[in-house]
Amino acid sequence: MTNFSTKLLALDLAFYQVHNEGYDPVDDIKNFWDKYDIKSCQDLIFFLFLIQNENPGNEKLIYTSDQIQEFLMAVLYLIRGYFEAHNRKVDLREIDLATMTQYNKNDKEQKLSKEIYAFFERVSSNLNDKL
Repeated sequence: MTNFSTKLLALDLAFYQVHNEGYDPVDDIKNFWDKYDIKSCQDLIFFLFLIQNENPGNEKLIYTSDQIQEFLMAVLYLIRGYFEAHNRKVDLREIDLATMTQYNKNDKEQKLSKEIYAFFERVSSNLNDKL
């Protein structure tokens, strides 16, 4: 199997795994926030923009293509987790994002994390009310 086929298979599996018995979307959400914090997400997304724009400022590239691919797959799993949690009407209040990350967060970052969580909670509540 070629490298491209292997990567394509990994992408396909991301969409089929939701049909596995015992799949829990909360696990996808927890796994992402366990590995990445807001700052690392910002850095990786900024790095992606640098690559997309052919690094106009010739900044030092600190991430490898494998790290970027791993991050993008993790984002895919995170989105899939939130989507499935919404479809299954899973109560996400059980997830305490503040205690999950392996990184030491400063006060500003913790506040931002809580605001993001509150935003998605409001959006989810509004969508459920309309349904």
